Amino acid sequence: RLEADSTLADRPFPRLTQLIRDRINANTGNLYTEIVEAVEKEMFIEVLQSTDGNISQASRVLGISRPTLRSKLQALGLSIERTATLENES
Repeated sequence: RLEADSTLADRPFPRLTQLIRDRINANTGNLYTEIVEAVEKEMFIEVLQSTDGNISQASRVLGISRPTLRSKLQALGLSIERTATLENES
């Protein structure tokens, strides 16, 4: 039997633990997929923000190939918006 008597405060990611508990209580039939998608989505958003949307840099940080990252982003319904600004030469 797995000993799981620790409180949320003892867990490394208490919000994730609470999400898992909430989804279990909701009688989800697809817990694994729901949690993996939620974690991937948050991770990709944070990494892409930290790399200013640079797919090459983000894929290196994540340790996955650019095509894999693009595929995962598409599957999660995420897109990268890049904007260009021109500096006014005065």
